[in-house]
Amino acid sequence: ASERWALELLRSTELVGQFAVINQIGFQSLGLIFGSIGYFLFPIMFSRAGNLNHRNQFDNANQINNLYLLFNALLTTGLFLVFWFWGEAVIRLLSDEKYTHLASLLPYMVCAGGLFNFGQIYTNRFMLSLQTKLLLYPKIIAAVVGAVASFVAVHWNGLEGLVVAAVFTQFIYVVVIHITWLLGGKKTDIITN
Repeated sequence: ASERWALELLRSTELVGQFAVINQIGFQSLGLIFGSIGYFLFPIMFSRAGNLNHRNQFDNANQINNLYLLFNALLTTGLFLVFWFWGEAVIRLLSDEKYTHLASLLPYMVCAGGLFNFGQIYTNRFMLSLQTKLLLYPKIIAAVVGAVASFVAVHWNGLEGLVVAAVFTQFIYVVVIHITWLLGGKKTDIITN
């Protein structure tokens, strides 16, 4: 929400609408895709994790999650390329001709969306190992970085700056989640064997 506030306060309502177009096509569409797949995969992963009596239960469940992360990276890369080469056509198909000038921003919104969903999928490790309390830190850090980056970027360079801030924020989110996993997520007393 801070993106829209930053645009509204520092620029114009028109830019809020333009951001909504590229956000829906480039960012939110990935959430829909990965969320739908996640609803299918989560029960399978949690079934494999079981009660975590043996280390291989977590490893088997996490193996599915790792494949899901790979799929995320490949699909994000593919959509980045599609929007890089055919962004104007995609906007014409899904929106209106008057927004085709935003086509150059679509690949970067896909990148931001892909990073966000990569982070969300990565957090399954914490859920599978019953360590969800550790997710508090990445969420708070990413929210603060995102709000500050949004306002600074919009002030600096309007809509284009906001797109850069979105990519930066989601990159920080992934990095902080990974660091949290390395520092605390692997150390679990729940897994006994």
